Amino acid sequence: MSSNIITAMVTAGSGPLLNVATGSTIGKNSGDQAQVQTTRILAVHAHNVTVAGFIAINGEKQITGKTAEGTAIRFRMGVSSDADLYMGEPGVPVYGKVSVSCPSDLTSITVFIA
Repeated sequence: MSSNIITAMVTAGSGPLLNVATGSTIGKNSGDQAQVQTTRILAVHAHNVTVAGFIAINGEKQITGKTAEGTAIRFRMGVSSDADLYMGEPGVPVYGKVSVSCPSDLTSITVFIA
């Protein structure tokens, strides 16, 4: 049985969201707004160790008519905490290349996308 659900992660702090199976960056940009790739985030698991702060999942073409970087999902993490967020079947759309901003290099995040 095939599935269109992909696991992606950032294992050490901030950076681009990477496909676990292939190592490729999630999402792509295009000069044409109609061609910007849409990634749907279905669920997020995060583990934070040393510093409380915000985790943000950003799209490079998220706002202003898909022309500027913006935040699609943002949530706060405490010290030594875990978070599980479930968005449901429609997911949260992220446009363009997807990146993650974390409070420290000891934060890991796993994202399930469609």
